[in-house]
Amino acid sequence: MKAFFVLRGRGGTYRHLNLPLTLYCLTMTADKRIIMLLSVFLMIAMGTATVVEKAAGREAVMEGVYGSWWFAGCWAALAAAVMRRIVRGGMVRQPAVLLLHGAFAVILAGALVSRFSSEHGRMHLRRGERVTYFVDSEREAHRLPFALTLREFRTEHYHGTDVASDYVSHVTVETEAGCREMTVSMNAAGKVEGYRFCQASYDADGLGTVLLVTHDPCGTALTFAGYLSAMAGLAWVICSRRHHIRRLYQAASMPGDAAEGKETPWTAFLIILAALALTAVLARRWIEGGHVPLGNSYETMLFMAWASLVFSLSLMRKIRILKVTGPAVAFSCFAAATFVLGNPEVVPLRPVLSSPLFPAHVVTVMVSYSLLAIIFLSSLPCLFLSDEGGRCARERLTALSRLLLYPAVAFLAAGIIIGSVWASQSWGSHWSWDPKETWALLTLMVYALPLHGAAFPPQGYSRGLHLYLVLSFIVVLMTYLGVNHLLSGLHSYS
Repeated sequence: MKAFFVLRGRGGTYRHLNLPLTLYCLTMTADKRIIMLLSVFLMIAMGTATVVEKAAGREAVMEGVYGSWWFAGCWAALAAAVMRRIVRGGMVRQPAVLLLHGAFAVILAGALVSRFSSEHGRMHLRRGERVTYFVDSEREAHRLPFALTLREFRTEHYHGTDVASDYVSHVTVETEAGCREMTVSMNAAGKVEGYRFCQASYDADGLGTVLLVTHDPCGTALTFAGYLSAMAGLAWVICSRRHHIRRLYQAASMPGDAAEGKETPWTAFLIILAALALTAVLARRWIEGGHVPLGNSYETMLFMAWASLVFSLSLMRKIRILKVTGPAVAFSCFAAATFVLGNPEVVPLRPVLSSPLFPAHVVTVMVSYSLLAIIFLSSLPCLFLSDEGGRCARERLTALSRLLLYPAVAFLAAGIIIGSVWASQSWGSHWSWDPKETWALLTLMVYALPLHGAAFPPQGYSRGLHLYLVLSFIVVLMTYLGVNHLLSGLHSYS
């Protein structure tokens, strides 16, 4: 297995070497090796923890893994190694890289502050009763600097049905400054003096409500500042690498052999027809349900199929391999949705999903999965193409895979951040190590590695890179489907 890469020699000259991939890995600096080892260890630890959680329960993994000193220490060591690499590698002169990776450190700092200073618990209110405390997971009472009184709890329904559309608690808040009214509902938290109250449950008789209580003003502020910096950093990095991305686009657009170069208008026509058909199906479900059709696996698979076709149509005149890979992804998603999941009845959206952040979160993640699926299909043939007859095709597929990694990782990161903000509104906590979000983070880390060039040659063809991208798609399948059917958590509705 050969790897092509570039080393800077004395006097600023360059030497181009063909060395085994293992030797390339040995030439990595100590900082890179530490970053690689810590990243792989954390990914294995997180994946294993979700499986253990299924067997031993959530409290076991929260205490033994996510809440342990060694887990926090590994994240701190990873952040320190990344920042050390940025400083020693002279990347402080690249503000986009510094902003993006600095955001990673800020997010971890926010998590550290939340761990040691935040308060979480539940508060049970009965109509007319004045309550001044909440209870944490260890059943310890925490006094509040104000009092809450439930004035009314109400279940709202979709028009003409008995299906719940929202759960709303009307509460009177008594502070030193006086009294005021506060409304708490699904996806609309109440806020009082740095405390956040989210709707969790209610009493069967309708005379009581249960609110989630969170007090974490500093940790949340730091984390959200990190999120904003990460989004800005992602956009800045992609813009700063536009010349490299343009070269990858040009390499992926190189003409192939005579057979591939023939125009096939019927292919484009069929793809357009399929995209229009899927558009009609999604539009019908949207109209009938009264909400964006992304509420279950069937609808998200249809959206992935639609997104793959639209993406292929937008670029296939230049990147002709997309005439194959895009429709192949779309057909696979449509077949799985139709023959495995069936065609479920259109039902009203669950109250917890009635948020404007819900469609934004799902759309960005599904677009990322569509691109990762195309990368998978582009990398697969590269494992079998020979050096003699398939060199040109291999170079185009390699360029396409490297090109699509940028938007795929950016969309996935954006989806995770939007989901975290949504979780903060709905459950009062922006991150809870739910198996779904844990595997999403794991997927992001898996696909971010090839973009850094730490484990693979930064340019040219690498069979090891394509093998990695093929095997990495297993992580995507586990995140999207495996967690729903094999594990449990807050995302069981998906």
